[in-house]
Amino acid sequence: MQVKFDEVPIPEEKLNRVVAESMDEIYKGCKKKKSYQRFLYRIAALIGIIILSGSLVISNTSVLPVLAEKSSFFKKIFEKVQGESQYSGDYDKNAVQTDGITSETTEDLRFEFSEVVCTSQSMTYSIQITSQKGFPEEAMKKSTNESDSEGKWMYLVGTQSADFLNNTIEEENTYDMPFIKGHYEDEHTFIGTMRVDFNHYPFDGNEIPEHFIWNLNINSILYPNVETGVMEKLLTDGGLKFEFYVDRQNLGEKIVKVNKVSPSGWKITDITLTPYEMIVNEEYDEANTQKGYEQADSIREIWTDADGRILHNKVGSFMIEGYNMSNVTVYYMPTPDEDSNTIIMEYIYQENHTDAEIQDYLEENCVSKQEISLE
Repeated sequence: MQVKFDEVPIPEEKLNRVVAESMDEIYKGCKKKKSYQRFLYRIAALIGIIILSGSLVISNTSVLPVLAEKSSFFKKIFEKVQGESQYSGDYDKNAVQTDGITSETTEDLRFEFSEVVCTSQSMTYSIQITSQKGFPEEAMKKSTNESDSEGKWMYLVGTQSADFLNNTIEEENTYDMPFIKGHYEDEHTFIGTMRVDFNHYPFDGNEIPEHFIWNLNINSILYPNVETGVMEKLLTDGGLKFEFYVDRQNLGEKIVKVNKVSPSGWKITDITLTPYEMIVNEEYDEANTQKGYEQADSIREIWTDADGRILHNKVGSFMIEGYNMSNVTVYYMPTPDEDSNTIIMEYIYQENHTDAEIQDYLEENCVSKQEISLE
């Protein structure tokens, strides 16, 4: 199989925009009374992989069998990489040491999971990967459009399961697997974070228990070669097997009942707020759909914080670090055709407008809006 990248890595703002634009196509025909967020997560994850991959060239590296062990490894990694996390925030203050089989060793590589923060919506791990012979030079290079704060990416291929799940990922893939984001400390050491979203398959639709066992099997690890636009394999046929004993933490999470309906019939049922994310649950309410907005893609939702700053919508999940989350506003923007949707997205994400200008634009052009207090 060959996967060739158009741009490596893709800036997060651009990726957010592409995923948001892809939502309209996904919405079509999806009008069942269930949380559309959970229905869309797996599709949007697949879109993300498709965006990152076009036609692929994979470079293989042979690796000897691995040795699993119950680890006593502990290192304060979060404090160094939490700003590079997919959902940034202060993980260091809430982190606990991982428990279980959390280290694996190959002929050259050693994988060590150190800390974890587990909320009702996600669990985030800190990880250190060391290489005796040193990581490939092309893996450590920055692309021309990559800033120091964006970090480096590693993509996992493998399977995962948990003792409480009805569904498990048994077929090896990347789009249902978590990925690692961090940086190289030197040519022998990579540190980063790995976020597991409980609103993604196979966790979606399941209540997360207070204690559970999570199994992660990693067979391959891919990284983008920024010079060639090619996905290279850092690890081939690795057979890394981890078993984590996880305790869900009580971090003062909040659930706010909303029950407000958009013109196109999507009702915000509730919002969950953790220290790291805001999760919006919606369901379709056909009886309250307004005339002229029967099509699911006839409305675009744009969310802002209490200061009018745009919140980036990752399919119903929002990063909240650095935002004023005392209240949020959702603007319902009319998108009767593709052109109108493009105009809105370009004004917000591509043109150089201030937050105040964007808020004025939303106020002037929205069909309606909902203001929601989260205090």
